Amino acid sequence: MAWLMCTHGNDKGFETELVKETYMLGRAPDCDIMILDERASRYHCKVSLRKKVFLLEDMGSTNGVKVKSKRIKGKKVKLKLGDSFAIGKTVFVLSKNRDISIEVTEGLVEDLGKKNRGAVVDRTYLEALSLEIQKGKKTGLWARIFGKKE
Repeated sequence: MAWLMCTHGNDKGFETELVKETYMLGRAPDCDIMILDERASRYHCKVSLRKKVFLLEDMGSTNGVKVKSKRIKGKKVKLKLGDSFAIGKTVFVLSKNRDISIEVTEGLVEDLGKKNRGAVVDRTYLEALSLEIQKGKKTGLWARIFGKKE
């Protein structure tokens, strides 16, 4: 099964296992996943699983959805595991594993060392998480980011 995790924005830390066929995302209280973002429409988009393929569909929202830095509006696009999409300032990642964000965060804190732990910023976390998921690796990431020799 797959997980949808919010990695940035007001809903950061939210995660849900995608067990239903379709999930509606938006500001409306009756959405499957309610988003606390002023740029989100009441019924902004939906994520569906059809024949083992994830689809993201904009529901005619005012601001659209950003996928791979491209704004989609009123369209459907395929998503694969590791892909992310943004609704306003809220970023979601489609992941195979629930605990990938925990593993990435633990590795980042460990590699930064005790005196630099307070310097961890959201942008670094999001970039590291996206790279980790796309590469499907759990080792060597921190060396690539911070230039340490393995």
